[in-house]
Amino acid sequence: MIGCGGAGRAAALALAACGADPVLVNRDPHRGRAVADALGLDFTPLDAFRPDGCAVLVHATPVTDHVPFRVELVDDPVVVDMVYGSEETSVVTAARERGLTVIDGWDVLLADAGCQFHFMTGRHLPTEQTRALLHAARIARRDRAAPASLTPGT
Repeated sequence: MIGCGGAGRAAALALAACGADPVLVNRDPHRGRAVADALGLDFTPLDAFRPDGCAVLVHATPVTDHVPFRVELVDDPVVVDMVYGSEETSVVTAARERGLTVIDGWDVLLADAGCQFHFMTGRHLPTEQTRALLHAARIARRDRAAPASLTPGT
């Protein structure tokens, strides 16, 4: 579990509840250790983290422009990147280039929205329709972020 903010803590606790043995990884060793101790989890500082041997690698930091761990050491885990934005993150790109199974932030958002919808309404969210809406939202975000001369239709 790289990152021990709210998303990282929630994901680590969910994995632990499912029987996994998550290890928190954080660039700030004091904060990481404090969070790990509070949650009863193991901790490794980011600069000492080696991803080899991980079955699931969850990236839960706001870092999008570089991979905060040595991706060449990743064996064959599922890589979950909690970040969703208009562009694919460096973590997602690097994991896909290695042929790893990737769950990106948009997939996480879709799953979360489905759970929230069911919790509030008792009904299931139509997954494929919602995926199409999220895809359209992602494209719209990308188009808004593009310089005006590169925006389609202008």
